[in-house]
Amino acid sequence: MRRVAVLTAAGACLLCGQPGFAQLPVARAGDASASLSVSAGFSWNDRRDLSASPLLFGGHGGDFGLAAQRTLGHASLQFSLHGGARTLASSSNSAPATEHLTELQAHIWLMRRLHLQPIATDGLLIGLALESSAALSAHDYTDPARRVSHFVLGIVTLGPAASWRQTVHGGLATLEIATPVTAAVAHSYSAVNQQNSAVNLRVVSLGALRGVTSSLSYAPWKSQRVGVLYLYRLSALRYDDVQDVRLVSQSLSVGAVVRFGGAAP
Repeated sequence: MRRVAVLTAAGACLLCGQPGFAQLPVARAGDASASLSVSAGFSWNDRRDLSASPLLFGGHGGDFGLAAQRTLGHASLQFSLHGGARTLASSSNSAPATEHLTELQAHIWLMRRLHLQPIATDGLLIGLALESSAALSAHDYTDPARRVSHFVLGIVTLGPAASWRQTVHGGLATLEIATPVTAAVAHSYSAVNQQNSAVNLRVVSLGALRGVTSSLSYAPWKSQRVGVLYLYRLSALRYDDVQDVRLVSQSLSVGAVVRFGGAAP
């Protein structure tokens, strides 16, 4: 668990900028703007981790998000933190089991316009995404002994990212997507306990880990200091290991967005 804690802490400190919180346009060179947003909603998850069970688990639970963005010139730096707790049930009626999943994700996105032009809200940005996540699942085998085992998956990834922003009905719609190229993964092959952390730490590339994170958001126009944020997230992960991991997650959140600092004209 010590290695997982170090990995997670490093990711949380270095990272932060989840897709879906790029509501402010990039300013002209010399101009700066900033935004802060919070959101809360529900998430739906499908998850298979062979370390815990060969079964597919699915369910839903609460989801929260916190994000900040800073723009300066033609560049944009995004930070975000989001997570939640869910109860997942197995897909098999003959072998019922449940998992209580707790997740925390942190991200940093550094984005830039392709063309050095005066600001236009609509358009394409590209850049790099540094992302980290930590998931702790408590697996309840629902046997007569009521055994509960804990499993850990911690990931820090680095890869390209892209964002498209479009004005829609007086607000700003943003589509964002990122995919990892390299990653550090802490994955437990068996139940984690005090005597043996049972966590394996690997540095991997596309050969072993493939995934994508994406989001679609809609926020009020930049002249509105306070407004409502609508955010949909979708992510998928395939990690080939001694015991493979297959994850699909989606969430829908509604929250508030608050802007501060100088805004681009």
